[in-house]
Amino acid sequence: AREEVDSNAIHRLMFLMQRFFRAVSSTTPVLLFLDDLQWADSASLELIRTIVCDGNMTSFLFVGAHRSNEVGDDHILLSAFRKISGSGISIHHILLDNMDKISVNALISDTIKLSPLLTRPLTDAVYSKTSGNCLFVVELLADLYRQGHLRYSVPMLRYEWNLDAITGLEINEDVVDIMRRKMLRLGATETWSLKIAACLGAQMKESTLNLLSMGLGLSPDSGLVTLLQQPIAEGLLLKVGSNIRFSHDQIQHAAYSLISNADKPSLHLKIGRSLCNVSKAENADEMIFTCVDQLNRGSTEIKNRSEKLNVARINRHAAKKAIASSTFLAASIYLKLAVSLLEAGDWETDY
Repeated sequence: AREEVDSNAIHRLMFLMQRFFRAVSSTTPVLLFLDDLQWADSASLELIRTIVCDGNMTSFLFVGAHRSNEVGDDHILLSAFRKISGSGISIHHILLDNMDKISVNALISDTIKLSPLLTRPLTDAVYSKTSGNCLFVVELLADLYRQGHLRYSVPMLRYEWNLDAITGLEINEDVVDIMRRKMLRLGATETWSLKIAACLGAQMKESTLNLLSMGLGLSPDSGLVTLLQQPIAEGLLLKVGSNIRFSHDQIQHAAYSLISNADKPSLHLKIGRSLCNVSKAENADEMIFTCVDQLNRGSTEIKNRSEKLNVARINRHAAKKAIASSTFLAASIYLKLAVSLLEAGDWETDY
């Protein structure tokens, strides 16, 4: 019976989303873009299929992006594509490969304000190290500048480079390693703040960072938002309205890799405890998913039985909130983790 209720709720959600996009697109053209589809679950892909295959939709365009190297032949995303095509909807695939040498030369030429003819030797060296990966090219140029191999000549009023030094560089690392080295050049407190931000995810609200700063005992003048200003200036993070996000998921990955695997659970647990301690009644529901995510990722470090019970209760509360918003997969994860934290006697004393 419960499965039937859940199924009905999912169908209601899909129906409402379908009607919403149908109504909006009837008065103005709508473009819906979703990135990183390789990480989408089956329910999300089914929702996309329902919207895209609506025969009554007008002036609607869906654009999705995914990493082809992370999508195998048996991936659920390709199955969703086949279902959409089978419904008579045309899908146009555009493969975005690494930049070719001409494009890399155009980027370098525009960056250092020299003609493409003059930058060709530098382009050859950079391209041989990066294979045209856009993020890698940009970060390598910045790294060459920091090392003095690419510098501005005041007497010549132009950029110059040490081609022999660049050609002789042994780059046995990927873009994540370059970003990691860039982060380690920051001050200790700024690097620490980046680790905290990486634990919170690709994007975080300033209000969340301010609450966490209070929980960690930081003063307003030295809170996380303040500490992250330098990484923002370095281009590692972007400030969009009241949100702060990593400028690329590989940059978040690099920041997270600065934390040793042994220290990650305890740091997540510290963040979760701090947020729970300072979340007041009026914003407790707003913070519940952030709190529970951090606590769960650090749950292996919880030894105290009363804290295990408390985290189990928080997971139950998060599951109820997830069910209310028809996010059933997340709800099942919260409930399973809550059960895993219980001991045999808890079913008798804390049921």
